[in-house]
Amino acid sequence: SDAPKPNVEEPFDLADLEYAFAKGTEHHLNELTKARSGGRFNPDVLGALRVRPDKKSPETFPLHELAAIVPKRGSRKVSILVHELANVKPIMTAIQASPDFNQQPQRVEDNEQELVLTVEAEDPEEAAKRLKDILNAWRQQVRDAKHKREQVVKKWLKDGKIVKDDFTRLEKEMQKLQDKKMAEIKAKEKEVEGKS
Repeated sequence: SDAPKPNVEEPFDLADLEYAFAKGTEHHLNELTKARSGGRFNPDVLGALRVRPDKKSPETFPLHELAAIVPKRGSRKVSILVHELANVKPIMTAIQASPDFNQQPQRVEDNEQELVLTVEAEDPEEAAKRLKDILNAWRQQVRDAKHKREQVVKKWLKDGKIVKDDFTRLEKEMQKLQDKKMAEIKAKEKEVEGKS
């Protein structure tokens, strides 16, 4: 991978830790966006669902390439307009098998290429809990990334590759990076709570 690695020649270069934090941020912000826009029933989440049109082939396609997803205005239903009749069954199978949706789409009598999904309204407490879980997982990812980097630095010290002063300075630098990231998560938490 292109991820930077810790380098004892440049002990104060913490690009690898910053990279780990940045990857975590990208992932968790994406999770928060999905959770806040109606959670699992965001059309983008449905559109990204992998469908295997041909049982003989392992190849899968995102649902949005095989069908148009149209939220029905003023109701909790979503229409899935399938481009080719042959893909109706594979799409139904993929939706039923997905833990995010876990329901059978209804067929429409006068249009055999249309499926309808009912979007369950989410309990506000459930929604708040899910947001909190994502934020806590993000904090844990930050702690884990720093801990992993600390182990590397401790090994350098033990192997005599860096001196104690460098170790102490590195500890401070890593803590600073972690504190900055934690403050960013806290700010995001306030923003999310304000909007939920």
